[in-house]
Amino acid sequence: MIGFFKRVFELTEVHRRRRRARLDTTPRSTVELCRLLQRRGRVAAARDVARDGLLRFPASADLRDILHSTWQRSTKKRVNELQQKVDADPSIENYVALIEHLQEFDETDRATEVSRQLVQKHPDDAAAALVSGRILIARFHRDHVAQDGALGLRSMQRAAELDPQSFEAHFALAETNYYIGAVSKALQHLYQALDVQPEHTEANRLYRILTRLPLEKQQERELLREVEENDEASFRFQSDAASESGDTASPTKIASGLEQLSLLAGVRRTVLSHRGVEAVAQEGRQVPVDDETGCLLELARGFRRTASLSAKRMGIGAFEEAEMSFDTGTILAFGSGSTILMIETEGASRLATIAAEARHYLAGSAVREPETAHA
Repeated sequence: MIGFFKRVFELTEVHRRRRRARLDTTPRSTVELCRLLQRRGRVAAARDVARDGLLRFPASADLRDILHSTWQRSTKKRVNELQQKVDADPSIENYVALIEHLQEFDETDRATEVSRQLVQKHPDDAAAALVSGRILIARFHRDHVAQDGALGLRSMQRAAELDPQSFEAHFALAETNYYIGAVSKALQHLYQALDVQPEHTEANRLYRILTRLPLEKQQERELLREVEENDEASFRFQSDAASESGDTASPTKIASGLEQLSLLAGVRRTVLSHRGVEAVAQEGRQVPVDDETGCLLELARGFRRTASLSAKRMGIGAFEEAEMSFDTGTILAFGSGSTILMIETEGASRLATIAAEARHYLAGSAVREPETAHA
């Protein structure tokens, strides 16, 4: 009888956590539900909750870690079966089945390796090049590593050359070139895609967007590097509602707060690298980037890039704070989402006060990362 009531209590607790997770606009409740299911031994259920949660909160390192660990425990047998089929018959169909299974559980890195093997086995097959391109571009969207983007574009281009009538290849090339800001190349491939499927809804929607944008002035390599440095797309959709509500952070508002921080006693200068907006402030005003301030800005950029890759690829969680001491003073570094704030101080006596003000600044609306649920 005690065991029966215990099971009823456990089920009630799970249902309560599920309701809370559906209502919570942050990933916290979903993470708690996953961990509860793991403690109950329900590994497959925790895996499915984590997978669904990542659709709403794609930047959650905790959910990604849970999905990875539960996937390894619950689907190892299935992966081995699919791998054995590939070993016995390395056909494109068997490779694709394994790759799609890996992608379903966000195992993009392993899927990338398998897709590389697929292209080596079938170098002159358009379908193989298309699958490889999709995986590489998916990883580029996740990590914003320029090399992944370049390889993905090259693979998609190869697919389009092998099959000039491939709508999927031309449309993927159009979307990715739009993403990095290569408008002329995006239009070129979109025209070819529309020749194959002139009534395609998303293709026509993209055409309306591209025809209103200026043509790029940089080469592909420079555009990819810019996306990597800024850790975001060159062109970004903004809904009318967002525009009217003023939810987007303005560079003026961000810089104003940075200037105020630079007026704090004990602060020598402040630097911010935030979603394409970079600024340096000293003594209450913005200052130009020179040899001296440029070093601190480069350090902030390096922190921003390393923190992003560490959270996405190494699963060690998001960077929050660091303190670096030098003979000339201390540098405080703070992270919030894709934002890095660095403060160079003249001594160590007011570090606690400066850190508190920095946290308050990052928590403000000007630089706070949006908590939008992703469907």
